[in-house]
Amino acid sequence: MNTFSKVNVDQLDLEEYPELKEDQPAPAVRAGDQGFGSPGGTPGGAMPPGGMPGGMPGGMPGGFGGMGMDGMDGGIGGIDFDEWKTTACELRDVGKTFDCTQEKSNKVTKKLLAAGVGYDNPRKGWEADVLYVSKQAGDGPLLDATYESEPQRIVIGGDELPAGVEKALITMRVGEKVEVRVAADVAGGNSALLHTLTLVQMYEVAQLLGGAIVKTTRTKPGENDYESPQVRAG
Repeated sequence: MNTFSKVNVDQLDLEEYPELKEDQPAPAVRAGDQGFGSPGGTPGGAMPPGGMPGGMPGGMPGGFGGMGMDGMDGGIGGIDFDEWKTTACELRDVGKTFDCTQEKSNKVTKKLLAAGVGYDNPRKGWEADVLYVSKQAGDGPLLDATYESEPQRIVIGGDELPAGVEKALITMRVGEKVEVRVAADVAGGNSALLHTLTLVQMYEVAQLLGGAIVKTTRTKPGENDYESPQVRAG
């Protein structure tokens, strides 16, 4: 059995017991002292109310370059993930359907039939060679078509395609082939329309200071920073 005797602390030599000095620096704070698993924190080592400082709730706002963890609501680098994916379809996406509207209304959708190449999407003022076949949804009649050997050259933003089709075109890459479904109220008729659309080639159009027009074929990955086509078209 241990026995203890009373000690008069005032008579102790503090040089022998430096831990008793009043001017000792405070001990370093350990992770457990903040409530992450050791005595001194929240009971049982539980997460403190509100989560980690800076906030885990809501999907780590601002983390990972702006990509939220809560359903990826933050997108990638502040870009909406669904908009990005619609413009960056790959071979593994064949057969999938994507919403091409900025307001997510599903009134203009595209079903990927063949993936394209490169990273660029057509921009306003650029030119594009396209093939398309238009008909009413279901077993409706053929309404319009281009010849396979003669793609139609159009200017992006020039309203040269059937209503709603350009919304899909500006999300495509060179070589991409899609089935575009346009709702009746967008198509301006009594029924939805289906358009089989292929982006054969696209050309960046720029005007020099002297007035000369320069067209650059865009099939290789571009050097421009990504910008949502839906935003560009707005």
